[in-house]
Amino acid sequence: MLEKLGTFARNSPITAGREGNINAMISQIKSVGKTIGEFKQLEKTVQQELDEHKEKCAVINVKHMINNMEELQ
Repeated sequence: MLEKLGTFARNSPITAGREGNINAMISQIKSVGKTIGEFKQLEKTVQQELDEHKEKCAVINVKHMINNMEELQ
């Protein structure tokens, strides 16, 4: 989507008026802004899930270490 907006902006002169494309340009910019916002929210959600997974893995590793130490004694 960003590539399409960039191509559109580079290759099309911005014109106003009845048959102009300024409204199309504004619409594209708003759409890209919304998409970026959605990706930022998705990034936060994924990071939270990764953090939760790391915590669970750390607890499991500690339990395995304790079990191994007990077996050695």
